[in-house]
Amino acid sequence: MNSAFFTMQTLINKKSYAHILYNTECLFYKMITSCFAKNHNLQCMKIRSHMITEFDKPSNSSVNEVAVVQIDINEHQKSRAFFYIVSKIVSYDLILGLSWMKQNKVILNAGEAYLMIEFTETIVWNREASVKSKFNYVMMSAMSFTNLIQKKEEKQKKIEVFLISMINIKKALTSQKKTDLRTILSDHYHEFLNVFNHMMTKKLLPLREEGTDHQIELEEVNEKESKVLWDSLYNMTKDKLLVLCKTLTELLNKQFIQVSNSFAAVFVLFIQKSEGELQFCVNYCDLNQIT
Repeated sequence: MNSAFFTMQTLINKKSYAHILYNTECLFYKMITSCFAKNHNLQCMKIRSHMITEFDKPSNSSVNEVAVVQIDINEHQKSRAFFYIVSKIVSYDLILGLSWMKQNKVILNAGEAYLMIEFTETIVWNREASVKSKFNYVMMSAMSFTNLIQKKEEKQKKIEVFLISMINIKKALTSQKKTDLRTILSDHYHEFLNVFNHMMTKKLLPLREEGTDHQIELEEVNEKESKVLWDSLYNMTKDKLLVLCKTLTELLNKQFIQVSNSFAAVFVLFIQKSEGELQFCVNYCDLNQIT
């Protein structure tokens, strides 16, 4: 095995990740370590004992057992894959050899450091050649993570955890189908379907008949009308200014508000949500005191 390493990861039996070495010099075999098979309770089958060679040191080993697993390489799946069980493969869990390459019509692009599985047009990048990320991250088991959390809590250090999956990404990108309100509402409420229409909340209600609209009347102090408060824009961070601009633009587009040259002003607040986003709020307390 003098060629450059090509490594990747695969999901075994839909629950465990394995570190794979892809090696074209391993002519006939797919192999898995006995330690990995035992630790993950893989299905094993006895076979007639025979020698296999030229896959690792020492060069000759006897095998009498195979593991039967389901593999998933970047969504290229095989429900039943057979691996010779060997004692050790350096620092890898599995080896995929030339036979696997032929069976799956694999095309290796050594220059670009990826391979393509023609059956499903799946592209797998070489983990050994990947660019080092500026983020400090590592994949670990649930037990190792639990132990790490306990140690960090003792030292009162902060840990940030992020979780994402391809299923969540696809779900977010898939356009949502419109639900027919008649299928979820009782027949008794069908005449009020417009009340439950989410799209109606994005439109301003039509103006009423003349004489029914209202205006805010300011209280009189010493027979003089109260003065409305006004002030210049106070200093805001860039994030708050972006939220303010976005909110005002949306309200103007919906015609919930309109452009005004009045000197009246009210304070706006930004409340940080639990997810970290800023919630736009308006403080009308001073205006309420004079109306």
